[in-house]
Amino acid sequence: MLYAPFSTHVGAHLHNLLSYYHHGQLDWYFTPEVRNLNFNKFDNFDVVAIHHSLRYDPKRHFLLKSRLNQFSGKKILFLQDEYLYTGRNIEFIQDVNFDLVYSCIPKQHIKKIYGNSLTTKRRFISILTGYVKDWELNQKFIKPIESRKIELGYRGREPEYSWGSLVREKFIFPKKILKELHNSQIKTDISFRDKDRIYGKKWIDFNQECKAMLGTESGSNLFDFNNDLIKTEKKLKLKNPNLTFEEYLIVLKSMGYYEYEKLMNQISPRIFEAIENKTLLVLMEGEYSGVINSKKHYFSLKKDLSNLDEMVKLLKDNNKIQKIVDRAYKDIIFSKKYGYKSYVHKIEKEILSLNFTGEIKNDRSIFFITSKKPKKNFILFYLIKIWLILPKNLRKFFPR
Repeated sequence: MLYAPFSTHVGAHLHNLLSYYHHGQLDWYFTPEVRNLNFNKFDNFDVVAIHHSLRYDPKRHFLLKSRLNQFSGKKILFLQDEYLYTGRNIEFIQDVNFDLVYSCIPKQHIKKIYGNSLTTKRRFISILTGYVKDWELNQKFIKPIESRKIELGYRGREPEYSWGSLVREKFIFPKKILKELHNSQIKTDISFRDKDRIYGKKWIDFNQECKAMLGTESGSNLFDFNNDLIKTEKKLKLKNPNLTFEEYLIVLKSMGYYEYEKLMNQISPRIFEAIENKTLLVLMEGEYSGVINSKKHYFSLKKDLSNLDEMVKLLKDNNKIQKIVDRAYKDIIFSKKYGYKSYVHKIEKEILSLNFTGEIKNDRSIFFITSKKPKKNFILFYLIKIWLILPKNLRKFFPR
């Protein structure tokens, strides 16, 4: 499994990688891929998998692409955030000829995005953007609702225009709620500033200080088929620093782009984390991949905030909140249906169903950076922490 070491400070990436270490029955090895500095001999392995943290870039990964094309074994690609540089993903899939492609796009919509990449020899399989980190559940203390000081929490940031309308809801919707609650008695901790972003154990601690957490559906319905959405946004903003999102969409329409209707609306790893920590979810109305039910597992807040008073009333009722979070925990976490163990077993089942020819390889001449357990990049983690507290006028000299 090749992965991007500079992404392991993000819990969702690291947990996904670690799930193979904790639950895998196959003989997994992990190798950080740093641009074109990978010297592993792929032919010593039966399968090479590309983790979703490693986003293909033709300028940075031409050596990787060449080695994959020379590799005679089975090749697997995991995708996430597929709206970013969609054209590159399609090129990578077709040029390398992957046997299995794991996509976060729902099964019924895969043809709309990857139609020309669908062949009888290549299987596309839909997966969620994240699952429950289930290897530490029994050791975890969960603070009861009545002991929590914050009534409503959230962390977000203003997204790029090129990410589309659905992603912007993560910024617009909570901001609207914060404005409405300005003079209320609800104790909130809601921020959109980079310096207030929380990672790792501190995010779990924050969850357990909050009675409720705001959220929206994840994903984007604007796909970058020509790999130019980000470039177009930058050019337009240079010409007009006051460019609005609506004006940006008008330009995209003239370029032939459009947003699909509810194609990628997904449940996110953050929602599983909140349920795992028995934090009430206050979510904008949506489907959430059919995993959670608004009548049982969370409070569904109307987009126009017409039921905001109901939410305020609920946030003052500790007993009612406790019942909802206990039920959500039982149905989603305790059931193990959405745990990483189940996820890894499904992945391995698909791998074993591939048509392997010849003897299974046992020889492991492995380069020293390959390991049996993926590792967190602590150096980058602390560099990012420093970058986040820098003034904006300095950040532009040190691009993230």
